[in-house]
Amino acid sequence: MAGAAPPGRAAASLRELTRIVAAQQELLARRRRRIEELERQVARLSRENAGLLERHRRHLAACALPELGGRRDK
Repeated sequence: MAGAAPPGRAAASLRELTRIVAAQQELLARRRRRIEELERQVARLSRENAGLLERHRRHLAACALPELGGRRDK
């Protein structure tokens, strides 16, 4: 076989590729965990935001300004 790598070199290359694949799989797993963590945080913040918006809406309703047409200081 002309141009074929010696068996020892081929085995070393295969080990290196296996190591690279394992490192990439670990990186992907860490990224997936981080994405899941961020998705939970987004869900929590969305719920918190909805609650704050409702609180703000109730506050505005309670503090509603009187109609401008009913003012006596014209």
